[in-house]
Amino acid sequence: MLIPIVMTWAVAAAPAQDAGEVRNEPLDHRVQTLGDEYEAAVDAHRAALKAAADLTERRVLRKRHPAREFLPRFEALAEEGGGRAWMWIVRECRSAGVERKELGPLKDRCFTRLCAEHTGAEWFGEVLERLRREERAVGPERVRELLRGVYADGAVPRSRAAALYHLARLELDEKDEQSEARAFALLDRLIEQFPETTHAEQAERDLFQSRYLAIGKTPPDFETTDVDGVAFRLSDYRGKVVVIDFWGFW
Repeated sequence: MLIPIVMTWAVAAAPAQDAGEVRNEPLDHRVQTLGDEYEAAVDAHRAALKAAADLTERRVLRKRHPAREFLPRFEALAEEGGGRAWMWIVRECRSAGVERKELGPLKDRCFTRLCAEHTGAEWFGEVLERLRREERAVGPERVRELLRGVYADGAVPRSRAAALYHLARLELDEKDEQSEARAFALLDRLIEQFPETTHAEQAERDLFQSRYLAIGKTPPDFETTDVDGVAFRLSDYRGKVVVIDFWGFW
């Protein structure tokens, strides 16, 4: 359970709305409105820090970050179905004063809801990008479990393709032959199953770089001519030290 620390920040006044108007307002718009209110509060907080008289006052202000007040408000919108509210919690939970030992479980909860309820959203790619970066907080196996779930049950092809891509990137980060082989298999599957997606295009680039341009790999062969017009192939020099100098006029 998240316990709010109540604070008041001076922000621009908004037109008054009664409870009925707020409930009838589209949920995504309410999340955006609250986000704008939060950004205004953060700006006010930064101004207060800049104007602080001394270090003691700054320390007090830092402990009163506006995220502490906004956390329960974003959580309420998230529970109503506001996916971007879950993303706000992931980004700002440290500023909101959530204890270190609670960060992992809280982020796991956020990503679990996002991956279960919002895979069809246009912005869902941001979720998986962030999930991969939160591997340490959420746990490597849990991140993979969530990605595999999106691949199996995602609402739209782009989300399923993104899940495969991030699974492959996690394998490539391991930097060993077995993980590399698994990554290549995942990227090949992505290209085969979701060829029209942007992640398939990225997978093709990643495969080419990993198979031919990485340190220790055999580069792709090519044929050209030397300064005297004599044709040669790069493979003619295999086993020898070769320096390739790329230059031109731009």
